[in-house]
Amino acid sequence: VIRPTLAMYLLYGIAFEAHQQNSLVLFNHAGHPRKLLIRDFGDGRSFAPLFEERGHCLKPFTQRGILPTTFDEDISLVRSFVIDACFVCHLHEIALCLTEQYGLAGNSPWRILREETEEAFDALRPRVSSDEFWLRERAAFLEDPWPTRSVLRMHLERYRDYRVEHQLPNPLTEAE
Repeated sequence: VIRPTLAMYLLYGIAFEAHQQNSLVLFNHAGHPRKLLIRDFGDGRSFAPLFEERGHCLKPFTQRGILPTTFDEDISLVRSFVIDACFVCHLHEIALCLTEQYGLAGNSPWRILREETEEAFDALRPRVSSDEFWLRERAAFLEDPWPTRSVLRMHLERYRDYRVEHQLPNPLTEAE
């Protein structure tokens, strides 16, 4: 889940809503995971400058009543989407479930998530647009508090501000 999600984000500025409902693991006949299928028919975000660096043009879709999904100046709205859907709602939940189900002591699931995230960043580094961008994004995923959408508040406020977020402690910082 981590490598394709981070690759699309870091290389193209595309954030799929890669939570559990949208992520399907495809298994071979022996029961081993072989591929990941991320479907996202209703939501996603993109950062146009990164997409354009790869030689593609992305024009924002705008329609009254539809929230914007393409951004030109601030990648943090795209980043928070990746962190919230993939890391908070998907991988963190799996880590909690595995910890409870198997009575795991310590922070071993988060240590594994940290190692996988570090490996994904390292593998993508030669292809990322700049070292400054790579370092900033790496810190946002591995060190900084994680932004998560304040969904109840957004609903109660009838999406007057769809960017309402709050910060969570990053469990990967304690997994070093």
